[in-house]
Amino acid sequence: MHGGPEVGRFGFGTSASKKDWLETFFPPFKSCLDAGVGGYMCSYSAISFEEDQTPVPSCANPYFLDYTLRQRLNFTGYVVGDCGALKFIFSEHKYASSEEEAALMAISAGVDLECDCCDFGAVFPNLLALVQSGKVSEDRINLSLMRLFTSRFETGMMDPIGYH
Repeated sequence: MHGGPEVGRFGFGTSASKKDWLETFFPPFKSCLDAGVGGYMCSYSAISFEEDQTPVPSCANPYFLDYTLRQRLNFTGYVVGDCGALKFIFSEHKYASSEEEAALMAISAGVDLECDCCDFGAVFPNLLALVQSGKVSEDRINLSLMRLFTSRFETGMMDPIGYH
C-alpha cells in the first residue's frame, strides 16, 4: 500500500479490512506474480486489518511477505525493502526498539535485500551480529543469497561480457 500521503509517508500507518485488501490492493500484485515477476519490493507504509491494532510495517510483516507471498502464492523470487524502509521500521514507525531489531524483523518476515541509498542508513549490516548471536541462522542468509543470485543468473547479469 504505497502511494499514501506524501507528508509523513515514511511512517504512515493505515488500516484496511481484509476484504478491502484482498479485493483492492492485492490483485495488482497477484497479476505481477502470474506474469512471472522475479522480485517484489515492500514499501514504507504499515497496515493493520483492525482499527484498534498497531499497523505493522510492510517490510516487517510476515503475514504479507511469508504467509501470503511465499506460502499461499508459492513465490520463490526475492523481496527487497524500498530505500530506507527497513530503517523506518525503527526510526519512523517505532515498531522496533533498535536498528538491530528492525533487521531481525525484516529478515524474519522474508526480506532478502535492503535498498540503501539517499542517506537513510541501512540496518542489514546488523545481520552479521544477529548471525553471530544465533538470532538469525546462516541457512536464512544463504536462502536470501540463493534467491538473489538466482535472479542475477536468470537475467544474464553473470554472463560473460559480450555473451548476448
